[in-house]
Amino acid sequence: MIKKILFVMILTIFFSANVFAADIIVDNQKIDAETIIVDGRALVPVRGVFEKLNFDVNWNDKEKNAVLTKGKTAISIKSVENTFTVNGKSITPDIPQKIVNRRFYLPLRAIVETLPEYNILWNSIEKTVYINSTDIKTTVDTQKKENTNNSESEKKEIEKEPEIMGYRAEMPVVEKNENLKLTIMANDVTDRVKILSGFTSKEIETKNFTEKGGKRVFETEVQMTESGEQELMIYAGNKNGYVKKAHKTVPFIVKKEKMLEEDVKLKIESLEKEVFALVNKERAKEGLSELEWSDELARAAKGHSIDMAENHYFSHTSLDGREFDERIENEGMSMGFGGENIAAGSKTAKDVMEQWMNSPGHRANILQPEFEKIGVGLAFSKDSKYGYYWTQCFAD
Repeated sequence: MIKKILFVMILTIFFSANVFAADIIVDNQKIDAETIIVDGRALVPVRGVFEKLNFDVNWNDKEKNAVLTKGKTAISIKSVENTFTVNGKSITPDIPQKIVNRRFYLPLRAIVETLPEYNILWNSIEKTVYINSTDIKTTVDTQKKENTNNSESEKKEIEKEPEIMGYRAEMPVVEKNENLKLTIMANDVTDRVKILSGFTSKEIETKNFTEKGGKRVFETEVQMTESGEQELMIYAGNKNGYVKKAHKTVPFIVKKEKMLEEDVKLKIESLEKEVFALVNKERAKEGLSELEWSDELARAAKGHSIDMAENHYFSHTSLDGREFDERIENEGMSMGFGGENIAAGSKTAKDVMEQWMNSPGHRANILQPEFEKIGVGLAFSKDSKYGYYWTQCFAD
């Protein structure tokens, strides 16, 4: 018979059900910035990322606006508006800038896409944004200067920019380290295409094409070196360079890896045991006895995490109406005093423990002197709202 039950929940997302944390990699270097994703778009603090991109960042706290400058580029962003300007040109992003917990967050993709020296890609499985330097540049002005003496018809042809007309992915699902075959259609002034991968930061360039129906058709292959979902960016160019605005994105190419399920299982078990160790580390700081691992509590915790991930909910109450104590008793364990913590959204043991320890209710469970046993369960589903679902079960 349960004498007393303590249970609390926490989401690592604080102001919207569609918001979660993400990492940023700039030219293979991870950036320490509190990035959040809102409806598939990254928002970043006004400093951090843009200073890493060599911008001077000036923040006017009174007027709540930021000015980012780099060379001849000046970006002005006001917190009270849904647009920003680049060299005086107004741009409306999919997700506007926001003030969150008194910090000013900027729409990363919308801003970076205005910068010809960078490309930006999103890995939805790893919740990571990749920003890579590139040599892409605009070609039209250069062509005009070099051909001022051409005829009017030649000038019109010169002013035409390379452009990607479309693409076809022959194998949208491939095994890890297999090749994705791409057929790319471009206009008749494009004589080369370049493909960029966010996972590897590698560039693949091809100049071989065939003429078909007034278009140029390029065929190439991209080796998929990582499992998960990714974006590939395709750019059109000619001898003068690549055109920033001529790109197309191949989104969410899913790559299956053999033994992926087994790898995920091992990773999850490792994270669960890491949380177990971190709990006892926190208890030791307070002079409390270590908790013992309980397979029964772990099965109850794991089952509830899987249920939440697969059925898209977040609650201490199962969809069939069972509470925490009933789930534990169903695993063959009886106790007098127990508790439960749940969380969603955190990708690492360290992150979820920090969230729990910063919450009075969760902290109380972790540091409860009467508890003697613990079980931890983690589940992951890329199709769920939060991705990662955690459960801790405690008992005396």
